[in-house]
Amino acid sequence: MIRHYGNIGIVLGMALEFVGIPVPGESLLSFLGYMTRKSSDISMILPIVYSIIGTNIGSIIAYAIGFRFGRSVLVKYGKYVFITPDKLETTDKMFSKNKVFILLFNRYILGIRHIVPYLSGISRVKVRSFLLYNLLGSILWCTSFILLGHVVGENVKSIGKVVKQYSYVLALAVVAISILVIIYNSWKRRHRGKIND
Repeated sequence: MIRHYGNIGIVLGMALEFVGIPVPGESLLSFLGYMTRKSSDISMILPIVYSIIGTNIGSIIAYAIGFRFGRSVLVKYGKYVFITPDKLETTDKMFSKNKVFILLFNRYILGIRHIVPYLSGISRVKVRSFLLYNLLGSILWCTSFILLGHVVGENVKSIGKVVKQYSYVLALAVVAISILVIIYNSWKRRHRGKIND
């Protein structure tokens, strides 16, 4: 895709990933990083910029679909882009507990990241907030994997395997952190109430 379409291929690949088509995002980004290491003619800035543009385009399309058509569209057509009812329920629980955290870091969780933009639209997250957190999350994710690909060089093929192995651990970590934040917030509210009394 990148050989045939260049920078447009990067944008298209990353956009498809966030609409729900299973493009291996980490592998693509890591490969881009590897290419910047292999060839001194390729700047690291452009792949980062184009991948951020692609992830944002895909996420905005998914947000708009969720906002316009609601949850029923995911239930009815999600299976065609590998969004299963189980994945939807898991993501929904995580998203409802801590929207900001999930919006920023969902890209690091395989099988979750392409559902979050839809849920953001369904949940009527403010457009301005969604765009801001989506952009920040894209910058973090794209930059980190392109840098990783640049650093590891020839071992770039192993990154995708490692990410798949640890994606469930990351998902559990996100859930655990979300629960801890909820417990802390409820404790803080109770503590404030006692002080006010």
